[in-house]
Amino acid sequence: MAVVSSDPKDHVARILAAKGKISKEDALRLQEIAETKEALLSVDFVSRETVTWGLKSRFVSLCYDLFRWGEGTFSFADAPPPRDLFLMKVPTPTLLMKGVKYMPPSALLEKVPADQVLAPGPFDAAATGNKLYRELAPRAEVKSFPKLRRDSLNRWIEKRVKGEGGRITPGAVKLLAQLVGGNLWIMAGEVSKLSLYASGDTIDEEMVKRVVGYSQQATVFAMVDAILEFKVKAAQKALGQLLQAGGTPSYLLYMLTRQVRLILRAKVFSRRGLPEREIQEKLGLTHDFVWRKTLNQAAGYSIARLKEIYTRLLETDLAIKTGRYNGELAVNILVAELSRRA
Repeated sequence: MAVVSSDPKDHVARILAAKGKISKEDALRLQEIAETKEALLSVDFVSRETVTWGLKSRFVSLCYDLFRWGEGTFSFADAPPPRDLFLMKVPTPTLLMKGVKYMPPSALLEKVPADQVLAPGPFDAAATGNKLYRELAPRAEVKSFPKLRRDSLNRWIEKRVKGEGGRITPGAVKLLAQLVGGNLWIMAGEVSKLSLYASGDTIDEEMVKRVVGYSQQATVFAMVDAILEFKVKAAQKALGQLLQAGGTPSYLLYMLTRQVRLILRAKVFSRRGLPEREIQEKLGLTHDFVWRKTLNQAAGYSIARLKEIYTRLLETDLAIKTGRYNGELAVNILVAELSRRA
């Protein structure tokens, strides 16, 4: 593909001068050279690397400018480009996907049929600084679906359980909301599992702990908290619960290592001043309960303490894999040692 412009300001000399790559004098000299690949790359007062950089920059600029043109004319020639021009290989899908990002939202919305439903990614509709929202609001009926929290989430759970023909205690509702969070798709699945498990009985906290997948994650959090706070009995109790529930030593070690690594990364990102939403994305934590707990743990403990635990976790993993210790024994020793003050 080759891009050609008749506008003098698009000459590669202008681009290089504007970016401070060459002097004004060299730019004037370069403008006198024919814009063929052979002529431009043969000049002796500008390096080949600089000329190549300018040609690539101009190609990208001109190519993607087509997507935001509001006036003027351009044309496409569906034929082999002249070999004397600077050519670049760009797959059509790549060109289109990147180019669309340069188009103003209004231009994109004009292409959407009037009878279609547009479902953009989540954004705060109240934040009028959002460009997409500003374009959408006057053109369509905008409906907001905020994530359910606290009382509204509890009422949703109670209604869902009732719809499944079951009953649930207030304590079980609270625990379920804490473990699963506001993702209603996941919550609906957990309520269905609990309703089947209860078989007509009232769903209580013990049932939630046994059935809900996130209850094991909550126990891992409790064990990490206990270790970090030097609470020996609480740490050993949590470990016992996890082993009794069928957790293997290698799995528990993996979960512990993963959580400490997440806490460390969250703490480092926080120190760099990154916004919470960006930290959450970098950590890949989509579940509300897991994210909030990780953030709280990151704020509560020092990097020195976290590094100490992380090192011991790696040493224990190596000891198990090399056969120095039995898995369950190694994990018990690890938890006992880490949760005791030196």
